[in-house]
Amino acid sequence: MDKTDKRGGYRAGAGRKPLRRETSKNPKLRTNDPIEFLRALMRDSRVSIKLRQDSAKKLLSLEQRLEPKEHKVEGKKAAAKTRAATAVNGRFGPGRPPSSVVTFRRKGGGEAA
Repeated sequence: MDKTDKRGGYRAGAGRKPLRRETSKNPKLRTNDPIEFLRALMRDSRVSIKLRQDSAKKLLSLEQRLEPKEHKVEGKKAAAKTRAATAVNGRFGPGRPPSSVVTFRRKGGGEAA
């Protein structure tokens, strides 16, 4: 058998090529905080505009999710409870109690005998 008939096994130069890691010269991009990383990426003028736009979108959605909500959103059951509580005081609620002062008038307007 000849060396050219070799099948299988190790071959020099075969296989996946190692990825070249891109590193930035911006020291702010070397942070562990994702928000600071996105801000630095968005502000870096050496990065492509597409990548800067994507980082701005992600940063905006992240900040909107992290900001505290000003209004309380109720679920269906809680909303039904509050509607039921306000309906009690409405049309179908209890009426006024009777007045404590009762005046009687005789019919005919005559004097009592």
